[in-house]
Amino acid sequence: MKKIELNGIGVVSITPIKFKDQEGETVDSDGQPLKYVMSGKGTSSYQRVDGTVCDRSLVCKKFLIDGETIIMPKLKPTTKVENDDINTLEAEGHNTEQKAIERGLYVADVSGSLKQKLDKGSVYEFPLVTGAGHKLWRGVLKRYIADGIDCYMLFAVRGNMDNIIKSFLSDPIEIEIPIDDGQSKSIRKMFKTLM
Repeated sequence: MKKIELNGIGVVSITPIKFKDQEGETVDSDGQPLKYVMSGKGTSSYQRVDGTVCDRSLVCKKFLIDGETIIMPKLKPTTKVENDDINTLEAEGHNTEQKAIERGLYVADVSGSLKQKLDKGSVYEFPLVTGAGHKLWRGVLKRYIADGIDCYMLFAVRGNMDNIIKSFLSDPIEIEIPIDDGQSKSIRKMFKTLM
């Protein structure tokens, strides 16, 4: 269980439920590919294509996010968020976590005034670094009520589906796949097994 202090608001303890993190390519700070090399008992290094060793402080991850290549250095996991970095929103109509392209889910344990504020419908958004530290997320802390479930959740979100859809609609791609009648029946049968 990890604790994060939301300065002036309270402390939240989080436990991951499901976290599908994009791996990203290991590169140096210039974006050149690196290879992880074991060289003896417990000794390892990251090496460039030309064989030179890259200092571990310069090891980054390269991601493709919303169509843009980002080189991300390793960041320290979030333990405290300052007031200036926290946005307070109203829960009604707030669905950032549903529109996210990438999403991690955490059950949140909250108490005191933070619990009271979440119960009254407040939603908190703030920058969040978790896991290995190569990705910056937007943390969305809120009370989650659906299908008989009532709990507090922290969503780690990236990207916006609406932006991707708008981009696609402005420049659509046409794909034609000819399917004969035999294939069509097989596809319908396979689809039914997934229901």
